[in-house]
Amino acid sequence: MYIIQATKLIQLTLDNIYEFKNKCNMNCGAQWLAHRKELEDKYVELMLAKYPLLTDVTTDTQRKNGTRMFELNHEKYGPTRFATYKTGMVRKIIRSRFGELSCYQLNPQRSITNYYMHLHNDTISDDNELIMKSYTGKQRVKITNGLARLVYLEKYLTRNYDLSTVRDVIMVDGFLYKRIPGKVEGLVRLQ
Repeated sequence: MYIIQATKLIQLTLDNIYEFKNKCNMNCGAQWLAHRKELEDKYVELMLAKYPLLTDVTTDTQRKNGTRMFELNHEKYGPTRFATYKTGMVRKIIRSRFGELSCYQLNPQRSITNYYMHLHNDTISDDNELIMKSYTGKQRVKITNGLARLVYLEKYLTRNYDLSTVRDVIMVDGFLYKRIPGKVEGLVRLQ
């Protein structure tokens, strides 16, 4: 009888330890995710303050799914949208000439070797042998960290859309203007 009570007490204690450990892990994981989300939000605010031509156009549904959508109103290229996805992809959203939306992947590529097997001769017989062949292909590298996706998008935009030169932009009556040094008026409307 004492052995049974001691066994039950030990089992209750072990259950409490496992429950506490799982709660701690769940809370720590939730805190870590909240911290990562907070860092991403701060970085987006920093990007938007640093590049006034860039706006965040993420809908509530996209934000819930882990997607971030940005629009770049560049004087040379016109309005262009870019997105980062929870799956690790960074994409440029383009509109076709028929008005449909499509996307262009911006993630870096790497060369990979793909293998496949096929029959030596395509006949059904007992002496068929399998041959393994390979070919070299390309694969997109996924960026699994949300903050890293934002940094990659920022570097892509500064490299390909010359965002580093757009420093002196002001907003007057809801319109963005770019300062031009050396002119008396010195403002050019961007939107």
